[in-house]
Amino acid sequence: MKMNKIFLCYILLAVCLLSACIGNENKTAKGIVGKWKFLDIEYDVDVPNTNNIDKLENIFDGYEAAIREELSSWTMEFTSDGKAIGNSPKDDTYTISGDTLLIDLGMKMEIMKFRIEGDTLITEVDVTRDIVSSISVSAEGDEFNIKKCICKIVYVRKK
Repeated sequence: MKMNKIFLCYILLAVCLLSACIGNENKTAKGIVGKWKFLDIEYDVDVPNTNNIDKLENIFDGYEAAIREELSSWTMEFTSDGKAIGNSPKDDTYTISGDTLLIDLGMKMEIMKFRIEGDTLITEVDVTRDIVSSISVSAEGDEFNIKKCICKIVYVRKK
């Protein structure tokens, strides 16, 4: 009899935890629905033991400035039926799993962490591989040991 009560408590606890997680995921999925305007971009780069940190910072400052200008008029709309509508001629689709936003671009799946803080959408994408190959071209012989590079893009909800 005692084992049945303990087993019943475990089942009840599992159901409560599962329903709490599902509720938060649905709340986040509903929270992303709407139009978002690009606000800012920033790179978080983990570079251990680099002698050329100034040159690397200049490269990233250039990246950020170019992307800010390119995305200054960028908007993104997430619909309740799973469409991700940007400034491109083709509508993409999206899904949410926990704190991960997956946008199906047709030929590529963009996977990013995201969070919503009030009227601000913050996305984070690991771009380490892209940046390492790009920097090797633009660094003119300098070697950088980039361990990790996260691109953080911030959007604000359009009213």
